[in-house]
Amino acid sequence: MKKFKQIIAIAATLTAVTLLAACGKSSSSTSSSKTVKIGVLQLVSQSALDDARKGFEQELAKEGYKSGKNLKLDYVNAQGDQSNLKTMSQQLQKDKNDLNLAIATPAAQALQKQDNKTPMLFTAVTDPKSAGLVTNLKHPDTNATGVTDKVNTKAQIELLHKMFPKAKKIGLLYNAAEENSVVQIKTAKRVIKSLGLTPVEKTVATTNDVQQTAGALAKQLTPSTFRRTTSVLRP
Repeated sequence: MKKFKQIIAIAATLTAVTLLAACGKSSSSTSSSKTVKIGVLQLVSQSALDDARKGFEQELAKEGYKSGKNLKLDYVNAQGDQSNLKTMSQQLQKDKNDLNLAIATPAAQALQKQDNKTPMLFTAVTDPKSAGLVTNLKHPDTNATGVTDKVNTKAQIELLHKMFPKAKKIGLLYNAAEENSVVQIKTAKRVIKSLGLTPVEKTVATTNDVQQTAGALAKQLTPSTFRRTTSVLRP
């Protein structure tokens, strides 16, 4: 998992470096003397999202971009609040940055809605197309580009079925308000039904609801059924 997070951070940074190089056309090197302004909007404080931001900053430093020298980094964190996302997106637009980084789907959606002109890089997004960030995954056609953290949900369900061949139901625990979760759950339900099994859903609004809801889901499944739940709560 740690290696996977590092790959995402590096890939995102390489994209950013390309965009920054385009911004500094008069410079013959990536790390120009011109101060580059980058805005960073993060959805919430969470280990995977924090790692993505830290990796982004570390790779920028390796490319010669350092805060206080030729880089002005404006980092804001919405702490999971939708109203904060809107306010912070407006502020980043006013700052007229050369590049903005959005970490997690809601952050990317809010930022692009507010500013569809400034180049935007996104990370920790499962399905950029379903999220409305781009209409073409191979050739991004908006101001946004980046990397996804989409996993092979079909392979995961098929593996679980092999591990528990007698199970007739599979519990699905997820956040219905989060686009990434919804996308993965739709795929999971389709695969579960194709295997002749029954998906049983429960949703949560916050991490505080997980334990209680998971218990309710377990009770809903009979003793002879599959008692493991598949959690899709990624931001």
